[in-house]
Amino acid sequence: MKKLFLLILALSLFGCNPIESFEEMTAKQDEFNELSLKELGVEAFVGWNIHNGRLNTVTIIYPQWSLKQLTVGELERKTLKIVDEVFKEKPNTVTYGFRSVHKS
Repeated sequence: MKKLFLLILALSLFGCNPIESFEEMTAKQDEFNELSLKELGVEAFVGWNIHNGRLNTVTIIYPQWSLKQLTVGELERKTLKIVDEVFKEKPNTVTYGFRSVHKS
C-alpha cells in the first residue's frame, strides 16, 4: 500500500511543472492586459481559478476611476470578450472590482 501511494505521488509530481505554470500565468496576464489596454485604455490585475482542468473563476480588478466613462454593461461585454480570447473558454463566474489607493 505504501509503494502504491509513493508511485501515485511520484506520478502526480512529474505531471506538475510549477515553472511552466508560472510562465503560462504570466503570459495570460500579459495578454489580458495588452487587450485591456487596447480595448479599454487601462491595465488590470487579473486572477483565475482552474478546477479539474475547467476555468472556474476569473477576477478582474481595475484601478479606481479608470473606467468611469463605461457603463457596467459595456464593461462586462468588453471584458468577457477579452476573457474568451485569452482563456479560450467561458468561466463559470467573472468577478469585477476596483482598487482604491488611500493617501495618508
